[in-house]
Amino acid sequence: MSDIEIAKTLINSLVDQGYFVSVFEGEAFCLKKSQNKEKILENLNSTGIDRLLVRDSSKEVIGEIVLVWGNEDETLIADWQSSRPELEELISSICYRD
Repeated sequence: MSDIEIAKTLINSLVDQGYFVSVFEGEAFCLKKSQNKEKILENLNSTGIDRLLVRDSSKEVIGEIVLVWGNEDETLIADWQSSRPELEELISSICYRD
């Protein structure tokens, strides 16, 4: 799967599960607390590395995902952490797809 396909799958899954996403592109947040899939995708890959903060419905930060675009081993999702097992499972299911 290409980086953009992985990103689309990730963002669609997060938003479909009711999560809000903020995009940090290295210097500042270019998008905060959004569920707009198109806007989130538009704000990715401006610097090669993105940090996503994932929030639940009460807008509490429950996870963080690091995306590294163009990795040689085709691993877009370079790192992640979450305080919620269901979010860990969602991210793992995307990372370890065949």
